[in-house]
Amino acid sequence: TSSSLGISFADSHNCTILLAFSLVGKATGIVTNTRITHATPATAYARSADREWESTAPEGCDDVAKQLIHGDVGSKIKVILGGGWREFVPKSVADAEGNSGFRTDNRNLIEEWLNLRRQNNANGVYVTTRVRFVTRVFTVFTFYVGYAFDKRLS
Repeated sequence: TSSSLGISFADSHNCTILLAFSLVGKATGIVTNTRITHATPATAYARSADREWESTAPEGCDDVAKQLIHGDVGSKIKVILGGGWREFVPKSVADAEGNSGFRTDNRNLIEEWLNLRRQNNANGVYVTTRVRFVTRVFTVFTFYVGYAFDKRLS
């Protein structure tokens, strides 16, 4: 079996479902009960030679989390809801329980996502709890991202 995402054996890039919809002007979103960078949801927006490159990848390759924030498909997604916030923040960032991020490049992709939304005059919100999501979801925000849990929602 192959451990790659969005790449065929001929080393060519496959068109993802989200890319196909965005090319015809449709708004896209992704919702999962696992890490948003896990191989199953990531096939909708990322291409990777190895499914394990969620927050780190060899030089010259973009990891899955970076593709979600800055990639040709991921950067256009309007709604992103799932787990795995640790893939988006550096090891120096910890949550209230003391769990640290996984990124070794010291980038905080959550902050980068928020900054990109501001730079493009696009309303965006990052939520980490159900209450915050429910109180914000019906407001004027155009983009949503939520990483409300570390790994898998049971």
